[in-house]
Amino acid sequence: MFCKHCRIKLPDGAGFCTGCGAKIETRPTAPRLASPVYCGELNNKRHKNGMGALMLLVSILLILLGIGHMALAVAGPLRV
Repeated sequence: MFCKHCRIKLPDGAGFCTGCGAKIETRPTAPRLASPVYCGELNNKRHKNGMGALMLLVSILLILLGIGHMALAVAGPLRV
């Protein structure tokens, strides 16, 4: 940090300039926040995994229905 009046380098936290005696205005610094974690990214991964499981389930169900339909076609109609 430097004095804005005489441009002398000042130690950190100085209240007055050691060269000209001017009062040093310090601006309060806001604490740095951690980078945000976006919930959308986490939910997106879960959504993709859930969609994959759903697609697998639907595929298996359709295969089983197709096999059942083929078995009925080969056996012919049921006679009671």
